[in-house]
Amino acid sequence: LAPRPPLAPVTLLRTPPAAPEPPIPRGSRLAAILESGRLRVGFDEDSVPWAFVNAKDEVVGFDAEMAHSLALQLGVRLELVLLPRNRERIVEALDAGVVDVIMSGARASTRNAAHVAYSQPYAEEAVAFLVEDHRREEFASVARLRGRRLRIGATPVPEWLEAVERALPEA
Repeated sequence: LAPRPPLAPVTLLRTPPAAPEPPIPRGSRLAAILESGRLRVGFDEDSVPWAFVNAKDEVVGFDAEMAHSLALQLGVRLELVLLPRNRERIVEALDAGVVDVIMSGARASTRNAAHVAYSQPYAEEAVAFLVEDHRREEFASVARLRGRRLRIGATPVPEWLEAVERALPEA
């Protein structure tokens, strides 16, 4: 999963830098990136396979490779900024100018659309139940589960939790 060459010069920032003063005006982020000579890409270290830190302390994954590609195309140095796992804090870092872009398997949501601009999606994820093989048919469709009291373990993604609550209100 290591990024394929060519690679941009890169620095891993384990602590997010301070927000720029004065803040970067809306619509001028690209100019600020080119002027500074660096692209700050925020990522959540636990976003396998999108972006994560491997045993060699390198940021690897599909998004890491895309970050290198973008930095090379812009002709700037790449700074990979480790952000807190809290998705709302990641959006705050982007909004404040701590990072220029998020590449970490970021999910498009209506909740964040008022604050950020999304690129075209390059992957789709599906929500599914992970169950013992002998219970596969029992969980084959949401319709079969409606009206049942279930205990469901889920990744704490607000949009996913809300979708499950709408589809299976008794779970």
